Amino acid sequence: MKILRVFLILFLLQLATLLLTTSCCEELYTYQWSELFTTNLDNRGAEPIEATESRLPAIAYGIRVNMGFDFVYQKPCLKGFLNSAYATSCAETYTPNDTIRDLRIFALSDFDETHLARMDLSDYFAADKRRSINYYSNREDRLAQAVPFSTFIADLQEKNYDLFTDFDLLLLQEPTLDSVFQFVIEIELASQMVLTDTTESIVLY
Repeated sequence: MKILRVFLILFLLQLATLLLTTSCCEELYTYQWSELFTTNLDNRGAEPIEATESRLPAIAYGIRVNMGFDFVYQKPCLKGFLNSAYATSCAETYTPNDTIRDLRIFALSDFDETHLARMDLSDYFAADKRRSINYYSNREDRLAQAVPFSTFIADLQEKNYDLFTDFDLLLLQEPTLDSVFQFVIEIELASQMVLTDTTESIVLY
């Protein structure tokens, strides 16, 4: 009888441990955006690709923005002794330790009469966050699903994305003054850090 009671107690302990490890297991990561990389995009197909030509139609031009980051904190998953036996996986949560305050785009040459060199061009771009659910049949579909730049910025300011590191900016207007362009992207964080990068030179027609 005593042996049965001991086995019952051990079983209950193991069951409690299993419940704790399956319901409370979570990896918590905090990261800091640290740098910015930009790439010219060719948006003529269904999916944008890195531009390999030095000339592109303006309406097919885009900029891919990649935000480099460093992990600054990790709270390890609390694992019990049954985790390995039952192959319990831990949920992963990523949170930036800073927030995006503003994003600016300007060209180093004159775009049109109302947007000269180093003037804000954000109203000429739409944004695509490149989430995994976004699949497009063609370029027109992708442009239709992209959000206005102002909406994109407001969304960034209100939400903490799960390891948000990259997005695309799609040009909506054709230039009328110059044809050779380099675009500068600046992202200002709440900590007043400014991440910036300049695209490679490209001819838009």
